[in-house]
Amino acid sequence: MDDLPSALLVASLLGYALTALLTEDQLTDYGWRIPFLIGGVLGLLGIWLRRTLDETEQFGDNQARARALKNPLWITLRYHPKAVGQLVGFSMLSTLCYYTFFSALTPFAVKNRDADATDVFLALSIATALFIVLQYPMGALSDRIGRKPQLLVWSAATAILIVPLSTLVRPGLGNLLVAFCVGIALYTAMTSIAPAIMSELFPTELRGLGIGAWYNLTVAIFGGTAPLVIQALARYDLSAMFFWYIAIGAVIAFFAIRTLPETKAAELR
Repeated sequence: MDDLPSALLVASLLGYALTALLTEDQLTDYGWRIPFLIGGVLGLLGIWLRRTLDETEQFGDNQARARALKNPLWITLRYHPKAVGQLVGFSMLSTLCYYTFFSALTPFAVKNRDADATDVFLALSIATALFIVLQYPMGALSDRIGRKPQLLVWSAATAILIVPLSTLVRPGLGNLLVAFCVGIALYTAMTSIAPAIMSELFPTELRGLGIGAWYNLTVAIFGGTAPLVIQALARYDLSAMFFWYIAIGAVIAFFAIRTLPETKAAELR
C-alpha cells in the first residue's frame, strides 16, 4: 500500500504549493489544470508498468480454472456470502475514512469551517507523510498481535473518536494537524494489512472478481457519495451529522470484523 499514500502525499503537497503560490484568480483561470496534466502523464506511466508486470505463480496455476467459471459473481454470493458481507462491512468504513480525510474534509474545512486553504493542505501533507511512515510498523504489529485485533481497535477507536476529532476542523494549523494526523494514523491500522485481509476472503479463482466487484461497489456507494453527503448536510447546518454517520459505519465494521477468522499465520487458499 506504499504507492497509494505516496501518491496522496504528492497530491496534497501539490495542492499546498498551488494555493501558496497562485492567487485565487490564477487558480480559477489555469492552476486547476496543472494536477490533471501531471496525473495524465503518471497515468500513462502506470499503464506501461501494469503491462510489464508478471502475475503470481498461484494466479497462473488457477487461471484456466477461473476462466471456466460460469456466473462467478453469483458464485461469490451463493458459496461465499459471509466473505461478501465481511468485505462490504469493513470496506464501508475504510472507504468512508479514505474519502473523508483525503477528499471531503479539505473543501469542508475551507468552505464550511472557514479554515485557511494553505493550512488545510499543509496539515494534510504532514498527516499523509505520517500515513506513509506508519504503514510498515503497523503491518509488523499485525504479525505480532494478529490482524483481527488490529482491525477491531481501528474500528472501535474510529467510532469513539471521529466526532470529537470533527470539532477540531476549524481555523488554526494546530487544530487541523490533530484532526488529520489522529484520524489518518488510525486508518493505517487498516491500510497496512488491507491487501492481505481482502485476499484471504476468497479462493484464488474468485479473488479478483470477488474483491473487485464487491469492494468497488462499496466504494461507489459509500465513498463516491461522501463529499455529496457532507455538503448536503452542511447546507442545512447539520454537518456534524456526517461524522455520526461515520461513527455508525465504524460500529457496523466492528461487528463485521468480529466474524473474521485470525489468519496472520495462514497460507492463501
